Amino acid sequence: MTAIQTTTLRGAQKNLYSQILWLGEAKEGKTCYLVAQALGVHPFQTTPPKDPKAAAEWKRLGGVVTSPKHLHVVDMDTATLVGVPEYLLRCGLPQAQVDRIQDEVDVISLQVAKLEILNSTTRGDTSFYAALVHVCSMLEKRVAALPGTHVVIPSSWTTMCGLVEKGLFGDLAEVIDGKLQNADQSIWSRLKQELVNVQLLWQSGPWHTWWEGHVTQEDVPDPTNPRKTVKKDTLMAHGAGALRWPITTGLNLRIGRNPGVHVGDGLEEQYIDTKSKYKFLPGSRGNLALQEKELDATDMLRVLKYQIGGYIPQ
Repeated sequence: MTAIQTTTLRGAQKNLYSQILWLGEAKEGKTCYLVAQALGVHPFQTTPPKDPKAAAEWKRLGGVVTSPKHLHVVDMDTATLVGVPEYLLRCGLPQAQVDRIQDEVDVISLQVAKLEILNSTTRGDTSFYAALVHVCSMLEKRVAALPGTHVVIPSSWTTMCGLVEKGLFGDLAEVIDGKLQNADQSIWSRLKQELVNVQLLWQSGPWHTWWEGHVTQEDVPDPTNPRKTVKKDTLMAHGAGALRWPITTGLNLRIGRNPGVHVGDGLEEQYIDTKSKYKFLPGSRGNLALQEKELDATDMLRVLKYQIGGYIPQ
């Protein structure tokens, strides 16, 4: 019999963990930024604001996680974590603390599974999807064994979608005008089903799920002149399963950047854009409670009444 539970309206409102799709253009250091924010060591999280009034009210909240051991990075990109230690040093952490963090952050590598699917010529290969399901099971066990507040960062969502897609389409598909060709409807339906299952599985765990995605631009007809095209922002992924992701994720946030403005030891200033410029994104639940530019992910989640761990390096 299907397990059914009942609760009250008050009980049903208690959601302790965020599900966030963090978006930005390629090669902007999203993983480094998210790791620092999860740990609570970004300069915006460790130093009072310059405004005297805001500084008087400021309090260091620490990280979203309880400790570095509560941070899990699922490694799918090429050189996912290259640059993270240097980034943490530039945040102002001493070398000894950076060394400890490197030893304690949990990294789950899918590089072997990635190479296998890239080298596979079989259409309908679901091995990478199976690996994602297995990783979710691993996370459930690791989180259960370590009480506290956990953050999971799949790096990246874009690569993950691409590898699931590659397995199903094999080498037969080609991209023309930004759209996949040479695929029947059954493969598209299977791609949607697998991506939906991954999203539901990973977002159901007792942890904050921080998807890290990429935005690209595609040429579309100019509505004012059919002979011309204009650039349109879109998710760097194909199919209904990927494009529905922002709709079924609690928060859709852009990692913004102020070129030429620096914080810490030469870090280019980044911030959390809660009112994204991306027109394809739906409005996020809870955004009305946030500033247009948030600087501290821990404080942002506190405002939204999510669970935070408060890690502060000692």
